[in-house]
Amino acid sequence: MHESFARYAEALYIEDHYGYGNSQRYLHRMKAMVANKEPVIGPRDINYIHHGNMDMYEKGALMLNTLRHVINNDSTWFAILRGIQDEFRLQTIDTDDLVRYVNRCTGTDYTSFFDQYLRQAAIPALELAFEERDGKSCMLYRWAAAAHDFAMPVKLKLGDEWTLLHPTTEWQRIGYPALPQDVPEVNTDQYYVEVRVVSPAG
Repeated sequence: MHESFARYAEALYIEDHYGYGNSQRYLHRMKAMVANKEPVIGPRDINYIHHGNMDMYEKGALMLNTLRHVINNDSTWFAILRGIQDEFRLQTIDTDDLVRYVNRCTGTDYTSFFDQYLRQAAIPALELAFEERDGKSCMLYRWAAAAHDFAMPVKLKLGDEWTLLHPTTEWQRIGYPALPQDVPEVNTDQYYVEVRVVSPAG
C-alpha cells in the first residue's frame, strides 16, 4: 500500500501545481501500465514483488483516486491522508490496519472495496443490459466483482445528466428514455472500472 500512496502523491502534486483536470489526466494515463493479471496482495510470507507484479504502483494509485470519488467529500479525503501520518507514525502496519482506519474515519465499511482492488486480479466490471418491458425501455446494471458483498457508487450519464448509481452484485433496474445505440458514458476517469454490455439474462 505504501507504493500506492507514493505514486498517488505524484498526482496530488500535479493537482496542487497544475489543477485537478491535469492530475486526473495524469492518473488516466496510468491505466495502460496496469496488467491486472495477479492480485496486488499476494501470498503471505514470500517476497511477492519478485513474481513480476508491479501493479501496486499504478493500480494502487488508481484505486486511491477511485476511493476519493467514492467517498465524494474532499474534506474527509484529505483529512484521511493527513491523519494517516499522525495515526501510524513510527509504526509498522499492514493493509488491514489501514482499511480499519478508513472505515472508522468515514463511518462506512470499505472492506469489500479494498478486497476487490487488492486481493482480486480483476477490477470491478459494471455490467449493463437493456430491455423493453410493457412498452417501456429500461437499463439493468450490476457489478461483476469477486469480493464478498461488493458495492460501490459510480457516475453514469443518462441523457445529458450525470446520475450517481449505487450498483451491487445484484441486478437493479432503472428507466431509460430509449434503447441506446451506444453504451451510456460511465465516468471511468474518476472510477477505475471496466464497463461491458451483456444480455438482459446476464
